[in-house]
Amino acid sequence: MVDQNSILRYDRTNGTFQGEFKDSSGEGALDRPNGLTFHQHDENEPYRLYVTSSGANSVLQYDATSGNYLGEFVTPGSGGLSEPRGLTFGPVGDLYVISADNGAVYRYGKDGEPKGVFADGGGAVNPSYLAFSPVGDRDLYVSSYSDHRVLRYDGETGVFINTFVPSGLGGLFQPNGLAFDLEGQLFVAHGGEGGQVLRYEDCTQVALSVTLSHPSALPVTVDYNTANGTAETGSDFVSTSGTLTFAPNQTTGTIIVPIVRDAIVESPENFLVSLSNPSDGTELAAGEVTILEAIRNSYPSSDVPKEIEQPRNRKAPPAVT
Repeated sequence: MVDQNSILRYDRTNGTFQGEFKDSSGEGALDRPNGLTFHQHDENEPYRLYVTSSGANSVLQYDATSGNYLGEFVTPGSGGLSEPRGLTFGPVGDLYVISADNGAVYRYGKDGEPKGVFADGGGAVNPSYLAFSPVGDRDLYVSSYSDHRVLRYDGETGVFINTFVPSGLGGLFQPNGLAFDLEGQLFVAHGGEGGQVLRYEDCTQVALSVTLSHPSALPVTVDYNTANGTAETGSDFVSTSGTLTFAPNQTTGTIIVPIVRDAIVESPENFLVSLSNPSDGTELAAGEVTILEAIRNSYPSSDVPKEIEQPRNRKAPPAVT
């Protein structure tokens, strides 16, 4: 509890309150505790509980069974840490900590030694919590609290990949905690609608080429809309519509359609893309997209071989003229 500077414990089966795991007094007292995570560095060592002490800009560690204080794992301000919040251990055993004041993720080694800034791209605003995906390349996801987004970073290099959840998608407001299930679905706790947990599926996307048969001296616009074929909106692809604009003398444009990845092996499926309302009366043709399924198995987070997780192969439609 942040207000009481303590850690509370509950029964894992029925949620019964078991008392304070660590109170606000004595050795190892916390100053505005925020994130916490359990970790075992070696199979011969007991599990430890790691907690960010935001007011002290540090990470403290405790015996996971007794609650005995085991010292500072990350000393105050080490490596530039400021206002630490969420924390998690990565696939190779390093600790990753949100440094909210810096809008960045910091990395620390097995003994708490600083390894520098791991990720700071994407313009995170007041980041709060983070989580590694248990599938595929095991990318790192960070909640950007103040602009209502979830950002994705390469799990090995920390390079910003994209905004995984755009601002406000699904009603997302001030996202906090993040968690994945074993199939790679992301669950986000947020402050919208009185407090909710939202679920997001991993998506890839396909870029569809739209071409004009000849250039125009004036801008050309055309409306587009997807429709179900054997593939269905929601389970296979995201319904997409809008207006595509060709600048003067431009002959090629692109429509982006998100493709939903899942753990189900299916035969090839297709959906349709229709064009309408061209601004200059251009003759139109429809396009078809075929989704070829790749195998996507679910594994426990510690057993995921990278070669198993593959994006769906995508076959672009014929040029639309």
